[in-house]
Amino acid sequence: MLTDRGTACVKYAKQQEFLNLEQGDMTVEQYDAEFDMLSRFAPDVIRDEAARTKKFVRGLRLDIQGLVRAFRPPTHADAVDISLQKRVNSSKLVGKWLTSGQKRKTE
Repeated sequence: MLTDRGTACVKYAKQQEFLNLEQGDMTVEQYDAEFDMLSRFAPDVIRDEAARTKKFVRGLRLDIQGLVRAFRPPTHADAVDISLQKRVNSSKLVGKWLTSGQKRKTE
């Protein structure tokens, strides 16, 4: 059983792991799963949805990050969706995102 001190050390280590988390060689799905798991240890870093989204996007590989930033996703879920769509033709993605964005504005 971990002592309070041991628990604090583990929590601190996980916070640092989260702060340094980058996609690297992981798939978007793997990165998102790791992001979700480690984010529980750093609630002060991702205090709201905007901060969570920004942190997620900053950790993506640069080739994906540029595309995702261009769409300015309002939520973490939107950022994940755009990241996953990177595999699809970019022009199709633009059309899909603009169409869904227009629907949101009219709702």
